[in-house]
Amino acid sequence: FIFSKIQNQNLYNYKIREKVNFINSEEQLKLTLQNPDLDLPLFIFTFIVDRGVTHEIVRHRTLSISQESTRYVKYNKKEIEFINELPKEYSSELTNIADFSVWTFMLEKIEQTYNALMTNWSAQYSRSILPNALASKIVVSGRLSSWTNFVRLRSSQQSHPQIRLVSDFVGNTLTNLGFKL
Repeated sequence: FIFSKIQNQNLYNYKIREKVNFINSEEQLKLTLQNPDLDLPLFIFTFIVDRGVTHEIVRHRTLSISQESTRYVKYNKKEIEFINELPKEYSSELTNIADFSVWTFMLEKIEQTYNALMTNWSAQYSRSILPNALASKIVVSGRLSSWTNFVRLRSSQQSHPQIRLVSDFVGNTLTNLGFKL
């Protein structure tokens, strides 16, 4: 996962209409650490996760999402990437080598079928066979309150292991910046 630095969003002081005061992102961070109710900085994270995890992330309506489109990306022009790694502390189910072999065999067949379809079909039709395991880039931005809610909901043991990994990363990053979640 990649953490993009805090977006330099400006806070406008509307008390003085003729003069607008800008507060840079470092000042916003200091102000928010002093008073979390201000909810000033916009935190932007870029993740490369499987397509299924992106479906879970976009359900958080208060976050702003930009996601790589399978409609326009021609995966036959580049190698298709699948997400198949997960730290052991997040899932004990993925340790059976025989199951993993079946899974990777299916992904290879899907990739071959996709490439065959792309000889006559456009990407927007060929994409229908791509699995949730497809690696997808998603850029997510939101205020501290939105990320706090995201971490609270997605860090649960009942959450999918991959979304929990994302949530723990966000939570640890914000905690390391000095925020109490």
